[in-house]
Amino acid sequence: MASANRVTLAIILGAFLIANSASAIDCANGSKLKANASCENTQFSGTDFNRIDVRFAKFAGSTFEDVMFDNGATAEGASFRQTTWKGSSTFEGTNINAAPFDGSSIETINFSPAALNTSFLKSSMDGVSVTGTLNFDQASASGSSYKKSTVKTFEAKDSDFSSTSFTSSNIDKLTVSGGTFVGSDFGGASVGTFGVT
Repeated sequence: MASANRVTLAIILGAFLIANSASAIDCANGSKLKANASCENTQFSGTDFNRIDVRFAKFAGSTFEDVMFDNGATAEGASFRQTTWKGSSTFEGTNINAAPFDGSSIETINFSPAALNTSFLKSSMDGVSVTGTLNFDQASASGSSYKKSTVKTFEAKDSDFSSTSFTSSNIDKLTVSGGTFVGSDFGGASVGTFGVT
């Protein structure tokens, strides 16, 4: 009986820690990171935004280094404008619809599937500079925008980029494996190397 109680306690404690891990994240202004938060000019390094809800939060001037949004996290409508992304960060099974990253400086961001695919519908990365890779794996990115952006490597695997704008962008290497780009606009764009696998 004592052993069973210990197992039950461990399960409850584990669930409590998971549910509350995101609520412990502080913004530079001392407030807690949550939906609609003003979290500008904040440094995040190695942070796991596990199941977090940051819908419509504002992150301008913030730096993200090797972070992960996962386990059903949602950043729908959040503003990542003028942010810096160092190292390799991942959105896994996350809702980041209608979230602007315009004017940001990015090394590598991975948009990866989990139990649910990552959704990037109508989000924008206009005027961004990507020195590494934007990697979309089974992502829903219809209606998204990458206008006037400079990207070293853009990888799209089994992802939906229908009705997407790449106008006046500069992509050194574009690799496509499955998925669709139906109705997308590459007007004035420059692509150095294009590969289909």
